Amino acid sequence: MSVLPWNKASFYTSQVREDGLKIKVMYKAGSVYSDIMIGPRFVDYNGFVDRSLAFGIMDELIWYAIIMQLKKVSMTKKVTVEFYQPLRCNVPYRVKAVIDSFEGREIFVTSWVQDADGRDYIKIKGVFSEFKNAPIQKFLKNFDFSDSSPEIRRFFRSLGTN
Repeated sequence: MSVLPWNKASFYTSQVREDGLKIKVMYKAGSVYSDIMIGPRFVDYNGFVDRSLAFGIMDELIWYAIIMQLKKVSMTKKVTVEFYQPLRCNVPYRVKAVIDSFEGREIFVTSWVQDADGRDYIKIKGVFSEFKNAPIQKFLKNFDFSDSSPEIRRFFRSLGTN
């Protein structure tokens, strides 16, 4: 298991933003995951975790999964989201993302949120599009590697080089 670097500007992963979620993204055995617990400041009008916030977390983890598995920067093209149950505040969940397949510039992914008993709460099936000739190293200048292992630092440093 390895802690992945975080974007200093990201609402989701920045560890220094006061207004952010400060989630840590982990990598293990071909999948990306994060253990989350969302506080009451992010509830909707029904008192549950706002659905768009949950979607944003999942989208962020998909980006990391694509980087880790394919070494590509991507953008969301199309997603299907299934909400099975609302997320509750102050309850631990695990968010995961994996690459299902890829074809040309299209990357097919799945992300889901589960509770400690393995029950699914939300699932995304999506198509992401590779961002051709992305200036990966320029983009990564805003990342903090202080929690990452030397292996992860080397991996990210190698991105965008031939």
